[in-house]
Amino acid sequence: MSETEAEQSIIRTDIDSLTAYQLSPFPSMDLPPLPPITDPHLEQIIDSYVSTGLRPLLFDQDVFVMDGEDERDFEEMQLVGNALLEAIATTWGHDTFPAFRQGASSQLQSHLIRKSTLCQMAIRYNLHTKVNYDPNISIWTEIDIGRAQSAVFEAYIGAVYYSLLGKIITNHKDDDTNQTDSTSKGEKGDKSSVDAGDNQKLEPEKAKKEITPPIDSRNMTRGQAFEYLYSWLSQLFKPMSKFILDELKKEEIRLESSRPNPRKITAIFHVPPEWELEDRKAKGGKNVLHTQSQLIKVKPTYTATAVVGTWDLQPWQVVCTAVDVNGKEWIAEATRITKKKAENMAAWKICVEMGLISEDE
Repeated sequence: MSETEAEQSIIRTDIDSLTAYQLSPFPSMDLPPLPPITDPHLEQIIDSYVSTGLRPLLFDQDVFVMDGEDERDFEEMQLVGNALLEAIATTWGHDTFPAFRQGASSQLQSHLIRKSTLCQMAIRYNLHTKVNYDPNISIWTEIDIGRAQSAVFEAYIGAVYYSLLGKIITNHKDDDTNQTDSTSKGEKGDKSSVDAGDNQKLEPEKAKKEITPPIDSRNMTRGQAFEYLYSWLSQLFKPMSKFILDELKKEEIRLESSRPNPRKITAIFHVPPEWELEDRKAKGGKNVLHTQSQLIKVKPTYTATAVVGTWDLQPWQVVCTAVDVNGKEWIAEATRITKKKAENMAAWKICVEMGLISEDE
């Protein structure tokens, strides 16, 4: 294995280790207010759902049902909430940390939405109280409990999304006018349907105080609903990401110090934007200088020195020296990423000084 391949193997190992790293519990943080679910029926679905842990998929029912009632269920809201979380975490990470490489962005996104993180956020927002554990299961492991709590958090986001669209779903297809009283959070198992009239009974001013930022939550487009969730989750992700990145940096230092031969941390050499135009002008400069046999007494020499530092790409400083027929010494210096370009630029500068070519050519 070459040195480069070994280095790439170490980097891949670090990325995998940091992605799989188990973070410490999140500290106390200032979190944005939890947006309310403005459709009582959707909130009732979450409040009345009974978590049964890991359940085998039942194939005694049709899986791909093409026709039927348009009715939300817990699993659908959880799936949609999970997808929204993943999409927003990914876009927010790239928007907030544009200089991150792909590996770092993936690590941050993974830690933001993993179940061990979401279950903690569910507890911070008191959503864990909505989990109804199946009494037929005698033993609930810590992993099962965390999975149930994170599922409620994901389903809650999905329910907020659907309620922002302003669509009210009823249980009975043939009962479009069925109206019931609003269901309180303490009532479980009540599957009464509601229509638009019931939804208008909500207190909009109270809801606005709870929503960040305040908006009209009805009749949104899907894009507007996504933007609203992005705005809320970005406020949640900001303190979370600070803690996550601090933890990952500590772990990265630990991994680095435990290596027999710690790799060098490289810096990026920032290439000035004007170099590109200068290099185009200087193209062929070395050849021009070396063909001036009538003017140049001694063949030009080049002394290359590596620019001090540990760089991702090693830049070079080259000093070109030429002596004309009169014995005058001409010296020029240039720095470039490669020796060849540095030599060519230094030679071109001498050609300009000697009047062999114009600087504007």
